[in-house]
Amino acid sequence: TSFNLTVSKPLTLVARYAEGEPEIVENTYTGAKDGKWNVDGNWSLGHIPTAYETAVVPSGKGTVVIEDTAVCAKLVINNDVKVQLNGTDNTPNNQPRLDVRGDVVIAANGLQLGNGTGSIYQPLLNVGGDLMVSNHNRTASLTVYAGDPWNGKTAAEIKAGYMGTTCPREEEYRRGGAWVNVRGKLFLGGKSTSNTSYIYPYSNAKTGISPVFRVGSLEIGAKGYVDGYQTGWMSANGYHGKGTPQVDGGGASYGGRGGSTSSTDPGKAGAIYGLAYAPYWPGSAGGRGGADGGHGGGLFRLHATGEVSVAGTIRMLGRDWWSNTTRAGGSGGGIWITCDTFTPAATVRSPSRTPRRAAADASASRPAAPAQRTLIRSLRPARATVSWQRNSRSPNGRRWQMSRAARTPIPAPFIPARSRGWTDSPARPSTCRTPAARRLSR
Repeated sequence: TSFNLTVSKPLTLVARYAEGEPEIVENTYTGAKDGKWNVDGNWSLGHIPTAYETAVVPSGKGTVVIEDTAVCAKLVINNDVKVQLNGTDNTPNNQPRLDVRGDVVIAANGLQLGNGTGSIYQPLLNVGGDLMVSNHNRTASLTVYAGDPWNGKTAAEIKAGYMGTTCPREEEYRRGGAWVNVRGKLFLGGKSTSNTSYIYPYSNAKTGISPVFRVGSLEIGAKGYVDGYQTGWMSANGYHGKGTPQVDGGGASYGGRGGSTSSTDPGKAGAIYGLAYAPYWPGSAGGRGGADGGHGGGLFRLHATGEVSVAGTIRMLGRDWWSNTTRAGGSGGGIWITCDTFTPAATVRSPSRTPRRAAADASASRPAAPAQRTLIRSLRPARATVSWQRNSRSPNGRRWQMSRAARTPIPAPFIPARSRGWTDSPARPSTCRTPAARRLSR
């Protein structure tokens, strides 16, 4: 660059040049040392990926474990590979974290966040671009396990934390136990007609704390599937959930009351729980006395600043009984979506399962209108009709139709303070009328 400068008196000219960002280069995982991301010898450039390198995990590398933290400019996961974000230091409130400045492309197999359904670790994924879960010649998946530091406590302590008229740990449950933040679009689908792309949202099996997705927009294609079948509270070791039945054989409740072994004593069913305007709980397990009752359905909670388009399936079903005829099924889970525009073209389901030969039926899972826990709020009307399929024994019939989404301002989603500074999603004011709803939107 050249220029001419004419002056009438002497002056000092200082030129400062800002150094540009380094060119983005590929750093390919080789696995030469072991199966760990955080080992320099496992990468083609001789060091773990930096914020200016695209991390490529090629086909056939098995499971690649990220211990605690990782960063890269872009992440590409190919066939027959699973990248797993784990916590390792056994510290309560530990947050394994993966920061990707650009896009994440899951072409097949998958990305797993968290250590499983009974973990204390609370994983965080930040994506500066788009997150594409797109099947090619394999099934692609994103699996998210919510963690909870209370996971190691006794059954009585855990129950004391989530039961009662006023839940002592309410703010923690509203905040969530795993977070997926996507500045751009979360896409679930692909061009393959024979393979499906999945998101599996797992609540903590013992405490019920659940994942939270915060995105710019969401598109679920025809081959996209959000599957929360039996990913809520699980029937094991005394951890059953807020709607667990009071006796063996009782059906778990959620938005509607579960079945009972006695038609003259409906109080033996589980208690109804949760909020119609903010369903942040999963479904509860049935079969109070042991591990044979069905697990509860999961929770899919997503807050989008833009459009949500659904042409695939969102399913949050509870499970039937396992093997013992005296125990019943779990209740269906919850679906909570807030967005600017909601465009559905498929069935969204969160009913409970009907136990085979069980002593009682579990409840219908509750979409946010009369009897279940599904809430979809948009600032603009939906452009199509969406239906929720109910349990056949629910009192109001099998289906409820919604042709226009509620014109209700989106409440500010709950996220942990430690990740709030990274994402750019300003809170919107709430005009909810109830005091509880106003508290929830702050």
